Amino acid sequence: MIRRPPRSTLFPYTTLFRSKELNLSMRTVSLWSFVNRPEVLQSYLNPLYEPNASVVWPSVAPMSLNLWSGLFLRWVIDQSSYEGALKTMMEIKERDKEVRTRVTRLRRQLIELEREALETGLIQPILAP
Repeated sequence: MIRRPPRSTLFPYTTLFRSKELNLSMRTVSLWSFVNRPEVLQSYLNPLYEPNASVVWPSVAPMSLNLWSGLFLRWVIDQSSYEGALKTMMEIKERDKEVRTRVTRLRRQLIELEREALETGLIQPILAP
């Protein structure tokens, strides 16, 4: 007895035709519309990520690969300690960002004050040895 392949294999446009016929594009929702919501997206972002302008070459060596347990094992392993650590990391990162911004602002202010003090004669320029 000869088995025929499934009808969808013989007629590849049947699936597309059927989806149009059922108006699936109007009756379904994209997963991205859910994932891109700010309150959901935060759970998938790495708080330690920093943009890099240069090319990033991924390592595919077996020892470089890690299971994303927060995603793939979220129903098996209690994630509460991970979520607490993640929250702490995000707070530290935000505090670091605030401190760096403040340092930059204070350095600019110091340069401006030094320039004013030199112009008014309050301080003398330091000569290199």
